[in-house]
Amino acid sequence: MNRRRTVFQTLEGPRNTGTLILGFLLCCAALLPTPGFGATYQVKQDGSGDFATIQVAIDAAVAGDVIVVHPGTYYENIRFEGKNITLRSLDPEEEETVASTIIDGGQNDSVVKFRGTEDETCLLSGFTITNGKGYKGGGIRGEDGTLDPSPSTHARIAHCVITRNSVAKTGGAWEGLGGGLCHCDGEISDCIITENLAIQSGLGGGLFECDGVISNCTISGNLASYGGGLEDCGGFYSGRVQLINCTISGNWAYSGGGISGCYGSISNCTISDNHAVEFSGGGVDRCSGRIMDCTISGNCANEHGGGLDRCGAELINCTITSNSAQNGGGLFDCYGEISKCTISDNTAQKCGGGLSFCDGPISNCSMIGNLAGYDGGAFYFCITTITNCAIIGNSARWGGGLCHCRATISNCTISRNSARELGGGLYGCLGPITGCIVWGNEAEQGRELHRCQGLITHCCIRGWTAGGEGNISDDPLFVKGPLGDYYLSCAAAGQAADSPCIDAGSDTAESLGLDELTTRTDGSPDTGTVDMGYHYPPALAQNPYIECSLNESEFAPGELLVGMVEAQNPGPDVAVDVYVAFVLPDGAIVSLTSSGLTAGIHSWVSNVVLPSGFHFGPSEVLQTTVPHRPGSYLFAAALTEPGQFEFIGEPSLFSFRIAE
Repeated sequence: MNRRRTVFQTLEGPRNTGTLILGFLLCCAALLPTPGFGATYQVKQDGSGDFATIQVAIDAAVAGDVIVVHPGTYYENIRFEGKNITLRSLDPEEEETVASTIIDGGQNDSVVKFRGTEDETCLLSGFTITNGKGYKGGGIRGEDGTLDPSPSTHARIAHCVITRNSVAKTGGAWEGLGGGLCHCDGEISDCIITENLAIQSGLGGGLFECDGVISNCTISGNLASYGGGLEDCGGFYSGRVQLINCTISGNWAYSGGGISGCYGSISNCTISDNHAVEFSGGGVDRCSGRIMDCTISGNCANEHGGGLDRCGAELINCTITSNSAQNGGGLFDCYGEISKCTISDNTAQKCGGGLSFCDGPISNCSMIGNLAGYDGGAFYFCITTITNCAIIGNSARWGGGLCHCRATISNCTISRNSARELGGGLYGCLGPITGCIVWGNEAEQGRELHRCQGLITHCCIRGWTAGGEGNISDDPLFVKGPLGDYYLSCAAAGQAADSPCIDAGSDTAESLGLDELTTRTDGSPDTGTVDMGYHYPPALAQNPYIECSLNESEFAPGELLVGMVEAQNPGPDVAVDVYVAFVLPDGAIVSLTSSGLTAGIHSWVSNVVLPSGFHFGPSEVLQTTVPHRPGSYLFAAALTEPGQFEFIGEPSLFSFRIAE
C-alpha cells in the first residue's frame, strides 16, 4: 500500500464540504470555509494522552470534537452512537501510520459500528480495521439495528485499510452481509478493502449495500458467495452509488466475482482478475448503472459473461479484454447501449467470444482477436443494431466474426476473421447488411459470409457475384493510419490511389451520424455520400486539457453551488500547474488552492505530472452556499507550464449568474 498522494488525490485537492461564505477579502471577494470549534482529544495506550482507549474517548466526545489516536493495536469493538465526530490517526495519509494504528475486533463483533444517524460531518480516517466477525459488516457496520426502520450511516470513511474481517450466518439470519463493510452510505475514499469474507451464502465479500460515492479505493482479494468485491451497492431503488477511480481485482464468488447487483454508475475503474467460480459475471454481474471509461480484463466465469453478465445500462468507452467464460467471454446478455468500446482477446469455450445474446445497440466499437470454441468469434445472437464497428481477427468454428445475428449491420469493416468450418466473416445472419466491407476472412466454406439471408446493399465483399444495389467486389485498398490498419487509400490524403469504397455507401455521412469520423489517414471527416466500412474517430490531440462545470448555470442566494473538474492527458507524460478559480463581476479572481479559496491568481496544484492516458473526473472539488451578491460570474480552469502563465490549450470557462 502506498499512502503517498497519488496524481488523482493531488488533483482532487481539498473537498470543502462545509458551508463556504462568499464575501470580500481585502479589495477582492474570496471564499472562506467556516471554521470548526470542537475540542481535540488524544488517545494513547500508555496513558499519557487524554484517554487510553478509543471507546472511552468516543463516549466523552460531543458533536464537532476530534479524537486523534496514536499508533498501537487497540483491541476494541467501537460504537459511534450517532455522534458526528472525527476519529482519525495521527497522519491518515501516511502508510506507516495507517499500518501501525490498528483496531482489532478480536472476532467478537463488527470492529466499528455506527448507529446509522451520523451525517457527512462524521469522519473515520487512517486506521487498519481487522479481525471483526458478525453477520453484518465484519469490519464496519453502518447501522446497529436499534432503530426501526434502521437507517444507514452517512459518515465518511477515508484512508483506511479494512482487512481480514468476516461475516457468516448466525442465529436467524439468512446470510452474512458485507465482510468488510455493510450499510455505509457516506463517501468511502482512498481505502484498501482486502481479504474479507462473506461465507455460508454470504453477500458482498468487500462491501454490501453501501450507497454513497466510493472513490480511489482498492477492493481486492475478498471472497463471498455472491459479489466477491461488492454486492447491491446503490440498491435497487436508490441507484445512488458512484464507483469512481477504483481498482476491483482478485475477488472470488460463486456469481459476480468483482461487482454484483450494483445500480449506480461505475467510471474510471479497473476491474480485473476476478472469478465467478460456479455461475456468471466474472467481473461485473447484474449491474444497471452506466459503466464508462473502465478497463475490465482477465476476469473469468464458469458459465456466462467472463467480463460482464446481464448488465442493462450504457457501456461507454471501456476496454474489455482477456476475459473468459463458457458463453460470452467478454459480455453475455447485456441489453444496454454499447459504444466506443474495445472488446478484444476474450474467449468463450462455447459461443460468443466477444459478445453473446446482447440486445442493445452496438456502435463505434473495435472487436479484435476474440475466440469462440463453437460459434461467433466476436458476436453471437445479437439482435438490434451493429453500427460502425471494426470486427477484426476473431475466430470460431462457425461465424468467425458474427454468427446467428439478427441485427441490422451497417458501416462495419469485417476482416481477417476465420472459421474452422463455415462463414469466415459472417454465418447465418438474418438482418440487413449495408455499407460494410467484408474482406480477407477465411473459412472452409463461405470464407466471407455463409447463409446470410438479409438484404445486402452498398457493400464491398471479396468474390461477390450475387449483385444487389451498390455492391462491389473490388479490393478496398486498406492502408495503415494513426489508429489502425483499415483506413481507405485516398489520393487527397497522400496515397497513390482512391479506394473504390470512398463515397460508395447508402446515404450521406451526416444522416448516418458519421460526419465527424473518418476513413482517411489525414483525419479529414467524411462528407457527402458516406464511405463504406468502419470510420475511425479523429486522432486524439496530444495536449492535456481540463474542463470545469457547475451543477447549475443560475443560482438564487442561499442555494448550493457545486464545482466539478475533469482533466485528461491523451499524449505523453507532462508536468503542469493547475488553476481553478472564480472570476467575479468586477473582474476580481478567487483561486482554489491547496489550503482553500484565496483572493488573487494562485495555482491549485503545482508541477504535477499527468501520465499518458491520465483521466480524472468529472469530480466534485468544492461546495459553497451562494452569497447575496447578484451578477454574472465565471468558474474557470486552466493548465499551464510549470511556473509560467502560458496556457496549455484553451482555458475552460463556465458562466453562471446569481439572481437578485
